[in-house]
Amino acid sequence: QGLARKSIKSNDGGNIENIWTHVGRWSRDRAESRGDGGTIRTIPGRYGSWVNPIRYAAQIRPHDQKIFERIAKQLDPNYLPSRDSMRAKINGQRYSFRAGVKRLIENGLFEGLIDHGLQTWALAAPGDNPDEQRAGAAGVEVRYQLEPYLWISKGVVDYASIRIRHIKGKAEDDKLIIEGDGFSHEISAPKGGGVSDPMPEENAVNIGRIWRGEFTLKGNSTGSEYGFNSVSDSLRKAPILLVPDHQGMWHPGEPVVGQRSAVMARSSDGEDSMLSLLDGSSVGLRMQAGLAGTRIKAQETNVSFSGGLKLTTGEYLRRAPPVLKVTRGSPEHVDLFPEGGGVIWSEFLIEEPGEPVEGVWKFVPRDDVSSIRIEYKIGNDVEVVKEIQVTDGVDLWRGYRPEIGRGEGA
Repeated sequence: QGLARKSIKSNDGGNIENIWTHVGRWSRDRAESRGDGGTIRTIPGRYGSWVNPIRYAAQIRPHDQKIFERIAKQLDPNYLPSRDSMRAKINGQRYSFRAGVKRLIENGLFEGLIDHGLQTWALAAPGDNPDEQRAGAAGVEVRYQLEPYLWISKGVVDYASIRIRHIKGKAEDDKLIIEGDGFSHEISAPKGGGVSDPMPEENAVNIGRIWRGEFTLKGNSTGSEYGFNSVSDSLRKAPILLVPDHQGMWHPGEPVVGQRSAVMARSSDGEDSMLSLLDGSSVGLRMQAGLAGTRIKAQETNVSFSGGLKLTTGEYLRRAPPVLKVTRGSPEHVDLFPEGGGVIWSEFLIEEPGEPVEGVWKFVPRDDVSSIRIEYKIGNDVEVVKEIQVTDGVDLWRGYRPEIGRGEGA
């Protein structure tokens, strides 16, 4: 990922492109000239012109890629597939793949393949022409999907907001304009599959209109009107699985081990008053206990640093540093401040982080340090050290980035 934002110039100086794009094109040309061989496939990065490689791409042969493209064509082109649906599709084709992919499936290493399947879906242009199917993001219509962002207390929704997720196509606009009857908002445009901050709308009637998709969505610079799926559209198609983030807000996602979840669905039984008001039909909410276990292996467990109050200086407010959260798999695969590692927690933190709460570790920096170092190890991987600058926040409001709100943007 360190090369995601770097470009390379051709020998004749006539072509400049991202390094991963260049490597991907080289690998495809090489495979075509040899008649076989793995290729490096890429996807648009989360920021601007960044490009990222796809995990396991070197093991996915052209034969396997055609299977992924067939799977993509079997799925609704307008709705982001769930990981469960992609997992089922891949498993249904397990005996059709070549040895490399088949071995990954037999070893239970599904998650990277699911990522690849979702990326193939996002890059697939509609139509039966194989060249269109491989057209990439530039040939795919830009599309977004609205997601609920809820505060749930004792099984009841007390507060509701909405975020927008970019689900396919190459997004060129930096801002999106949402216009409806009685409201207009401009928000930062999510890219590369990212999600926006919550929409700045507090009027319940207008939130309902946005929830149901009663507005137009345009780009601020291109002026293009974009297609999107409303929350009501998604609910008509299938129930929505929700998980809490580190701030206690609930959003669509898959739970990690120890994390609770909730199912939001159209229902005539046990309806939630706020959800039903927003949707205009009976919608229920069913709470589920924390996930007891998972088949996701240690090498496919993921973690990330999220949240916190970050100033324009790059420092975090001392009492609001980011948290470390498990985004896939189980906390049992994550060794925080491993024994024999190079970082001693007591040199940076007031107290040792205990067991994670719903897959989240929180940190309390000491008052006499200007930075903290967090070390962790996943499975048999090498140790990772993250350094975070902290400050007491003098002149806080001048340094605070106004675009950071409740949303974690992931």
